[in-house]
Amino acid sequence: MIWKSAGPFTSAKHTHDGAVLDNDQHGTMEISLLESWLWRVTFRPDGETRLDRTWMTGGTVRAAAESLPREGRNRDDLSCYSRPGVTVGTENDVMTITGQTSALRVNVSDGAIQWMTEDDTLFAEDLPGRAYGYNRAGRDVFHYMRRDDSECYYGFGERAGPLNKKGLRMRMHNLDALGYSAMHGDPLYKHWPIYITYNRQFNIAYGLVYDNLSDTVFDMGKEVDAYHGDYRYYHAADGDIDYYMVFG
Repeated sequence: MIWKSAGPFTSAKHTHDGAVLDNDQHGTMEISLLESWLWRVTFRPDGETRLDRTWMTGGTVRAAAESLPREGRNRDDLSCYSRPGVTVGTENDVMTITGQTSALRVNVSDGAIQWMTEDDTLFAEDLPGRAYGYNRAGRDVFHYMRRDDSECYYGFGERAGPLNKKGLRMRMHNLDALGYSAMHGDPLYKHWPIYITYNRQFNIAYGLVYDNLSDTVFDMGKEVDAYHGDYRYYHAADGDIDYYMVFG
């Protein structure tokens, strides 16, 4: 594997929904507010979408959400969301994008995001310098976030072990795991790249939905690296980073 972090991005432009960061050689990042409670973040190492269809998200506009066709839908068709708009400001290398119930700060250099409530409480944060990455010798993509000791992690589909997945590493690969251990079995049959983080310190919960059905690893604190501090990460074997932040 030849690791490459996203950026440095050489251009940043505002859009109705958020912002687009671009580098001709190291990919494109886009941030969009789709609903007052729903953000979308994409990082495309190739500068274009590797798979243009989705079978995970049908939008929030009722007519679109009721019928997701067998062949999927165009993942970049945002007409199935209300798209309320944002305000954008830039100071030095930091862009602030403000929605109705939350806001974010994005470092234009490496794309690392800090997520904030409307009263400016920081509740989630990418890992600076390593937030978004990819394998230049393959198709792997990565998303790293800071990990706080007060956080609990729930979800991921059919999983063995404790309800709170803090400190675990989980592999997402469908297997007919007949007779698995209810405490240690991994991977299992039905998985979803979706989880909820509950921060006990601030009594705040939010969801992350990764729109990618390739084989995946979630590490929720099992890996330790003294250089980067406490973190958690998402690793997909192919595709792009395409996730939704659900908050509000």
